[in-house]
Amino acid sequence: MSESQAQAQTPLQTSPSDAGPLLSDAVNIRQLLALVISAGGVQAMSAIVGIITIKIVAPLGSHTLAAVTGGQRLYFIVQAILLGLNVGTMALVSRSIGKQQPAEANEWMRASLLLSLIITLPMSLLFWLAAEPLLHGLGLKGDALTESVDYIRQLTVYIAGVGIYLILASALRAMNITTIPLVCGVFLNMLTVSLTWWLVHHHSALGFTAAGGVSIAAGLGNIIGLALMLVMLWPKLTGLFKGAWPLSKVMPIWRISYPAVLEQLIRQGSVLAFLWVVAHFGDAAYAAYGAGIMLMAVSIVIGFGFSIATAVMVGQALGQDNTAQAENVVRTSMTIAVGLMSVLGVLLGIFADELAVWLVIEGEVVQYTASFILFFALIQPVMAADFVYVGALQGSGDTRWPMVSVIVGPLLVRFSVAYVLLAVGADIEWIFATILIDYLVKTGIVAWRAHYRFKHLLTQ
Repeated sequence: MSESQAQAQTPLQTSPSDAGPLLSDAVNIRQLLALVISAGGVQAMSAIVGIITIKIVAPLGSHTLAAVTGGQRLYFIVQAILLGLNVGTMALVSRSIGKQQPAEANEWMRASLLLSLIITLPMSLLFWLAAEPLLHGLGLKGDALTESVDYIRQLTVYIAGVGIYLILASALRAMNITTIPLVCGVFLNMLTVSLTWWLVHHHSALGFTAAGGVSIAAGLGNIIGLALMLVMLWPKLTGLFKGAWPLSKVMPIWRISYPAVLEQLIRQGSVLAFLWVVAHFGDAAYAAYGAGIMLMAVSIVIGFGFSIATAVMVGQALGQDNTAQAENVVRTSMTIAVGLMSVLGVLLGIFADELAVWLVIEGEVVQYTASFILFFALIQPVMAADFVYVGALQGSGDTRWPMVSVIVGPLLVRFSVAYVLLAVGADIEWIFATILIDYLVKTGIVAWRAHYRFKHLLTQ
């Protein structure tokens, strides 16, 4: 299906007669890959921008680098909430598209925008007022604290706009409009890098700190990206704000979204808990894990793309009451994702030593990094399955079990095993190996739940 055909069916136009069948008996692989590229490509760009940002601010001193890092850790809370809202938006909009009810999908999108504003506006005010004590609680002091407070307060001006942009991008993907979010995402990330460089190097003349310049660049990039998206959508915006705001749909979206919000927050907590264990092995082990995390971003980007694509297409299939089609989507997505990430795992395993040297250079850190890369390479096929199963569950409206899997896998099992290994004096390699147990348990949970849920849907 071409994008022009998909646009003709979008809920941005409220005529149900414009909507035709979106899915046939066979899985539309072109549609699947378009969704993967749209979501995963933007995520990849964001990861690259993060690395470039660190390169830009690092020469300014450790206090500026610490300020940006600390501010980003606090901003993770906002990101977790917005990502959770995206899950609810995609599930409900894609379901309406599958049912060929574009007016209903339009209402879900508008309700999601309203919920985003209800959450982000008070949160922006809270972060503005409480930025200093919150960042002080993260251990920032002196110049680093001052710059980090400026980072957060500058960013609060743009948080509501960022939320609107992310909701619209998710809704468009749920409507099979993939090019517009991709183009806008690439544009805003390129703009963010350019603005970051310019604002960081001219911050004194403009009256804010270097860290504040980083957050202004990110905020402006998203706002201008939102403006570009609205311009590209202008011919299709006829019914977007027509009629009363669907207040009755706000709570259903929140009920689907809040477990996904908690999932993201718990995930961040589990990372911090595991870092606490790794820190006991010294700076070399800590640095090695940090370097390994940079490589993890590559496979996470791939997996994230397949998770979004699976969620959208499963939601559309279930909207048509076609559970068999939804199962076909999961199988097709699983085959491609596992294949791609298995190849990635083989390459990571073969070139583990070379990658470790390229990332960190230093002797002891290289050894530890290579060990982590090997364990990470082994788990690639399981990670692929995890992303697809999570997408399938979220597309079907089940956001609780992905949250449960994060509580059990990374937080309870991995941290507990790592803590026991630390207590008995095991080597750091054994600590790194807990990623295998983590993903086997986590993926086992979502796989069981997905099979149970689809079997239940088939019998209805």
